[in-house]
Amino acid sequence: MDIGSEFSHYKVIEHIGRGGMADVWSARDKRLNRTVAIKTIARDLSQDSATEPIKLFEREAQTIAQLEHPHILPIYDFGEFEGQLYIVMRYVTGGSLEHMLADGPMTTDMVVRQAKNIASALDYAHANHVIHLDLKPSNILMDSNESPYLADFGLATVLGPEGRAANPGYGTLLYMAPEQLTAGELDHRADIYSFAILVFQMLTGELPFDATTSLALKQIQWQEDLPETEKMGTEMAEVLTPVLRRGTALDPDDRPNTLTELVNELEAAIGKLKGAIMPASRGGDFDDEDGVGLLTIDLSGVMTIADQGAMVRREAQDIYNRARKAWAHGQGRFLLGVTHFMVMNDVYMNADENGLEIDEAGLQLLLRGALEYDHEIDYWWNKLDKDNRRWVALHTIRSESAPARARAFYRLETIPDGDPPRIPTLVAQALALETNDDAKRAAINVLSTRAKRDYPSGNYRAVAQGLTGRLLTTRTRADIQLHAPSEWRATVYSEDIDELLAQIALDPRSSEAIAEQAARTVGRIRSLAAVKKIADAQRSGSKGALRALALVRDEAPSLPNVVSPQGRIYAWFANTWRRLTDDPLKNVWRFVFALLGGTLAMAFYVFASINSQGIFAAERWGKTISIGLTFGMLMAILTLIADELPSRLRGFWPWWARFVFSAVAGFIWGTLAWAAFTWFFLNYDPVWEVMAYAGIGTALGFVLSSQFKLRGWLALLITAVGIYIPIYLMFDFNNTGVSPILPLSSEVLNNPLAIVYFRSPEQIFTLGIPIVLLIALGAHFPAVVADFRALWKRLRRNKQAVNPA
Repeated sequence: MDIGSEFSHYKVIEHIGRGGMADVWSARDKRLNRTVAIKTIARDLSQDSATEPIKLFEREAQTIAQLEHPHILPIYDFGEFEGQLYIVMRYVTGGSLEHMLADGPMTTDMVVRQAKNIASALDYAHANHVIHLDLKPSNILMDSNESPYLADFGLATVLGPEGRAANPGYGTLLYMAPEQLTAGELDHRADIYSFAILVFQMLTGELPFDATTSLALKQIQWQEDLPETEKMGTEMAEVLTPVLRRGTALDPDDRPNTLTELVNELEAAIGKLKGAIMPASRGGDFDDEDGVGLLTIDLSGVMTIADQGAMVRREAQDIYNRARKAWAHGQGRFLLGVTHFMVMNDVYMNADENGLEIDEAGLQLLLRGALEYDHEIDYWWNKLDKDNRRWVALHTIRSESAPARARAFYRLETIPDGDPPRIPTLVAQALALETNDDAKRAAINVLSTRAKRDYPSGNYRAVAQGLTGRLLTTRTRADIQLHAPSEWRATVYSEDIDELLAQIALDPRSSEAIAEQAARTVGRIRSLAAVKKIADAQRSGSKGALRALALVRDEAPSLPNVVSPQGRIYAWFANTWRRLTDDPLKNVWRFVFALLGGTLAMAFYVFASINSQGIFAAERWGKTISIGLTFGMLMAILTLIADELPSRLRGFWPWWARFVFSAVAGFIWGTLAWAAFTWFFLNYDPVWEVMAYAGIGTALGFVLSSQFKLRGWLALLITAVGIYIPIYLMFDFNNTGVSPILPLSSEVLNNPLAIVYFRSPEQIFTLGIPIVLLIALGAHFPAVVADFRALWKRLRRNKQAVNPA
């Protein structure tokens, strides 16, 4: 089990502890919308170990499920996930008794209060024939009101009818009774011994003999008693030590029969010392029917579901009050852990129903926690105005959590700034110290986007008002960044902030992705100060400066004069080459599909044209394959140079340069392709003006596709029509002698020629149309498939919208 794991209706939030047998996690119960604790067997424990942890774990779940007491931690669920057993329990927010004792001994009033509650829980368990056998401070959990909850029944044992049970032989040595070390059987009085040790520790802040050895071992080996300690004070030690020695008697028969009896003695001794005998409390009435002297506990005060809800509200309110005080309107610190925030958040999201009030500082605190732990951010974001949102987000960029810092940066992209502006300066300061790449990326995005929002120039538009304060999607951010200024500006924010981007782009410690993003941002915001810093670094021979200039140039139509000619030439060639060679597999697939389409088209024509030979004639198949492959290879190369490569230069080369390159390359290669077909298959020298028309028609679809980024189906139709028109016109001229609309020389007019010959006029349709469709489909197959997938998704969404069930 790991943070973020989801099973059943639980989602794991945080790892909050580990004991000898198990890990403990906090988690969200999504069905009941509450925070719970989940206990699992530790990963490195084996079923073959001496303590049989899986059996013990199952027994713990079964034992607690039978016990319902206000001071026994309740169990909600039990099951198995990925081979690990788990128990779902109530989550309490106050830590454990062990944490309280870390601050030293407790007051006698507090000791009595805690002892009464713990004794009540243990006596109830004993009345139900369950002994705990591992009583210690870490197994006493506390809520925010410092009310104790007995937990961890992993070593608990069920008593037999005679009130005794086999000794399992394990526990925590410093708290174990002597009979746990020596006897084959034991009873509930082993817990009384451990309880007396626990009370001694609460009174003194330490274990007997400074925890250097077990009291039980001292008693067995040297018949020593529980020591007196001056930490209680001389008078207190004199009256309390006899009570505690009775609870830790070597012989179980010399101990009190119930924990309540021991607590009453303790309370009476303290009362005498204070000069007033305090009335002894009773936890219940004795029932000696079974002859074992167990208590019958009055459970009229057992916590109901409503009481449990009130307790959760009190805990949430206590967490809120302490955290809000530390927060101090954002001038202080955010001290909430994720689990405590979840507990508080669950209650305060329903503040009106729970009768709770939240002031402005409280809303700030809750938004701060939401940003810290990525939980209900939009809910609390919408509760505050723009100034408070900005304040909390700026506070969060100082968080120790890198994901929280990144979330805060993204929230700062479009939120309105104050007067004077502070966001760019504080974001730049945080960016200069940032070590996490995700947070760096987010901070750089803030500077890139806010250049459009806060510093729009006359030659490009600012961020639309509808996006103000919104969390941007990747697509929206990309659209904003496309609208860049056409001119370079001396500075965008300030010289220091602009140069920070250049410094990140040049820093050899920056990851390649972050350095690239910083350089591209310099190009997008057109900062002359930043590009000058990179240009100066290039002149001094700084490693990476030329690459940075190339990335700047990739986002800008040109580099300013502060860049050396060498830098500008390198940037142009580097970007051209990078764009042409990026994603080589895409080039390969485009080539392969165009090769298949051209090969199948021409093979189909050749095989149909040579009908004088048998179907399986070697010469017929030889020409079909060789001419088909040759033509297919030429069409595949044409597809790359006239469409794919010019398309990759979109946004870098100007439109007219891409048009000229695509048109010239497409025309020349298309002409050569049809000339090769004429020479190889028809066996006569090509007439170049006829081949030129074929080349123009073939190139048309590719040129338009690369220039306007046409949809796949439209590019397919235009390419097919462009190839078909000159084939049809020239065939009709050859067949009828009627001069086509194309300008032709007198030599061609006197000797009609065709680009592709057919045996009958009907074949210009039955054979010609499939040929051009195959060529066009092969050339644009990836785009056609993408269109089909998009259409399929749209139809499925529409169907789901009509029939949501």
